[in-house]
Amino acid sequence: MKQLIRFFLLAMTISVASTSMAQDSSMAKPKRSPEELTKMQTQQYKRKLSLTAEQEPKVSAILLDYSTKLVAARDSKGGKMKKMQELKHLSDAKDNSMKTVLTEQQYTDYLKLMEEQKEKLKERRGGQKTRR
Repeated sequence: MKQLIRFFLLAMTISVASTSMAQDSSMAKPKRSPEELTKMQTQQYKRKLSLTAEQEPKVSAILLDYSTKLVAARDSKGGKMKKMQELKHLSDAKDNSMKTVLTEQQYTDYLKLMEEQKEKLKERRGGQKTRR
């Protein structure tokens, strides 16, 4: 009788653990369209970089181009290393384009903002690795 109870407890523990570890697709964040990403980033840059009325549409165009290519690269087939290289290339191209539109001070602030975002991403990814 004790063995039967232990077996049921073990089976229940395993089923609860496996259920809690499975990812629920309804809880996953929906992927944003390039247009949504562009609108969000433009508003953020407008606030944090004090974009002028002349700079805003130029920055928005750069971000739309980047977001479109980013989504395409993210959804493409291929190895992680190839995707990482493509994303790095896209990021460098965006930075160079931003440099032509922003003032020196704005570009310095932009680089600081990008560095802060990288750190936040590293923290989130680090947190995910320790949870597993």
